[in-house]
Amino acid sequence: MKLAGLIAMPDGSLVRGHVTFADRIAALELASDAGDDYILPGFVDLQVNGSHGIDVMNASPDALAALSRHLAREGATAWMPTAVTAPLEKIARVHESVAIAFENSPRDHSAGAAAILGMHLEGPFISPHRLGAHPTLNLEPRGDAFEQVLAMRALRLLTLAPELPGGLDAIRRLTARNVVVSIGHTNATLDEANCGIAAGARMLRIC
Repeated sequence: MKLAGLIAMPDGSLVRGHVTFADRIAALELASDAGDDYILPGFVDLQVNGSHGIDVMNASPDALAALSRHLAREGATAWMPTAVTAPLEKIARVHESVAIAFENSPRDHSAGAAAILGMHLEGPFISPHRLGAHPTLNLEPRGDAFEQVLAMRALRLLTLAPELPGGLDAIRRLTARNVVVSIGHTNATLDEANCGIAAGARMLRIC
């Protein structure tokens, strides 16, 4: 496929030209008569709690697939359904829906839907002092609660407060399982945040 228009370059500049691609960009040709349509990289949204009347916390796999199609029409090429703090039984049910949608995602993506990258779990391992809109069901990232979360096969990103008891060990174990840890909803000091980064946290969200 070839598209013509104004192409957004990595340095922020715009050039007129043609982009040829299949599953990835194959060629870029400059052309002064390429038109005024914009050609931009697809958006990757790492936190989608819901949209278009679909709440991730209550969505079926089919509803998540429908949301993938909605997001693709708005420019997203990939996204992460995001669960918030809730009883572990509820989080497990959300995870199962996300896992099924995630496993079906390659087929759906080829049909024009944004790819599901796995589940983002925003809580329950967050600071009681920085709950934001989360309910007071926060837990420490250790013991049986943490083991249940660690075993979730579609978990790819977890927001965690590193200053909580067990937080640094949890970051190490999540990182070893290729789950990205985002420091967020935290009351950590600078030293505590740096310890979280040293343990393997790769993102920082100001909440």
